[in-house]
Amino acid sequence: SAAGQGMSSELDLSDLKLKDDLKLKEVELFGGAMTMLMPAVFVDISNFRQIPDTQECWADTEDTDQSVIVEILAHEDQVQGAAIAEYYWDDIAQCNEASGESENVITVAPKELTHSVELIKTIPTSDSKVAEPSCWVAHGHQRVSKFKEHERNLVAVHLAVIQIPSLDSDVVLHLNRPIEIMPNSSSAEFVSLEQSGDSTKDGIDLFLAMLHSLRVKDWGLFASP
Repeated sequence: SAAGQGMSSELDLSDLKLKDDLKLKEVELFGGAMTMLMPAVFVDISNFRQIPDTQECWADTEDTDQSVIVEILAHEDQVQGAAIAEYYWDDIAQCNEASGESENVITVAPKELTHSVELIKTIPTSDSKVAEPSCWVAHGHQRVSKFKEHERNLVAVHLAVIQIPSLDSDVVLHLNRPIEIMPNSSSAEFVSLEQSGDSTKDGIDLFLAMLHSLRVKDWGLFASP
């Protein structure tokens, strides 16, 4: 795991073996309050449709149909440890209307990534007697229909949950990568699976690069309204 490699304070992307032709760009999220690296082909979906204020959604609308969503949610304090990844995974599966247990498979990384995630190192210190921040990661796949279509595509889902109890917030990051497109899906017309690379390792490396690049520029983003 990336955590086992003793991550330096600045992520060395060469460790992650990203594809040579995969160009990343840094984008501003939530009006510049956060930044993150993502594939250069990703575009801001809020330019096309309404996205909630607590969410950023970016996608490759041209080629691979991959998408990434960053959400800032109220801290979930009833679920502890690795189970938090499963909790949010189930939430995503419900939103995706993912079908069938046999097609909805999750593997939670056995070790939390808390101590290697740069964002966590920069959380303002707090006097409140709350739990420490943590980060759990999960990978798997869901069988998902697009636009409520009958055809369901197999999508690799990579999920990270950064819990920040002192700010009463959870940051949830997830990357969706189609790995099997049904012929009659609206995605079939333009999606190139060679481009998305259906290798799980490629997906995990890209996801970890994005997770480790996540930065908060303005902690006021987490202030209660």
